[in-house]
Amino acid sequence: MAVAHNNNHPNSLLSTSEPKPFRVMNHLSEVPILLNCEHASCRFPASLGDMGLDPFARRCHLAVDIGAGRLTEKLAEGLGVTAVLANYSRLIVDCNRQLLDPTAFLEYGDGIIVPG
Repeated sequence: MAVAHNNNHPNSLLSTSEPKPFRVMNHLSEVPILLNCEHASCRFPASLGDMGLDPFARRCHLAVDIGAGRLTEKLAEGLGVTAVLANYSRLIVDCNRQLLDPTAFLEYGDGIIVPG
């Protein structure tokens, strides 16, 4: 597994050059609707490298809900509502799970073993 050096504190997952864990669109919207997309990205933090996965596995449904991020962006833009989108793959942590839930950190899914 290829792992890049993190230029932050040694216990930090993200370097200062990487996006925050999530992003918010239209945060000043007064429309009482909130869109949430936990599986919007297939990005991996540089500190985790490729987690031992081939390019297909890092971009398939195991890593991201394909099209969900773009759909959420379009809906937020079109409706003028607030949206929160995850900036990293659900293989890093599945944001719609409790941290103590064994499925929050997948070791296996969709017939693919996740070595990292």
